[in-house]
Amino acid sequence: MRPQPSTLLRRIQSRDRSHRDLRWLRRLVLDGPFWDAEYKPGYTTILGHMTGRQLLRRPGYDVDIDAILTACAKHGVAVEINANPWRLDLDWRCHQRGLELGCIFSINPDAHSISEIDFTQWGLAMARKGGVPPQRVLNALELCAYRVYLADRKAK
Repeated sequence: MRPQPSTLLRRIQSRDRSHRDLRWLRRLVLDGPFWDAEYKPGYTTILGHMTGRQLLRRPGYDVDIDAILTACAKHGVAVEINANPWRLDLDWRCHQRGLELGCIFSINPDAHSISEIDFTQWGLAMARKGGVPPQRVLNALELCAYRVYLADRKAK
């Protein structure tokens, strides 16, 4: 049996844009935690670049952001603030709604090389602009608080 990861980031890729291929995202909204043949239910820790937008390149997916934020809050799935300057997804204007619903966020550089790790600064700027406090950022938590978060999710 394959060992289960403590943290799993799942992202929609551009090839997954059709309604048929977005069924796992709809499942989060309608049926609860993510599931597939490899990972047990509830192992998705972070939902990455939720809208799939690329600034000045392509618009985001036509998804119900409020419903997805509601489901993420309900099931303890963190919402990524993608710090790549081409994405900056989830848009900072949606952060307050996520906070109101009880979401926790994760700031990630979407780095494809070591030099791109510095993109994190843009994610921090967007989180600040959106009013996200450090205690609601998964990867800003102290290690003991992060372990409690994982244990609480597993207990659900």
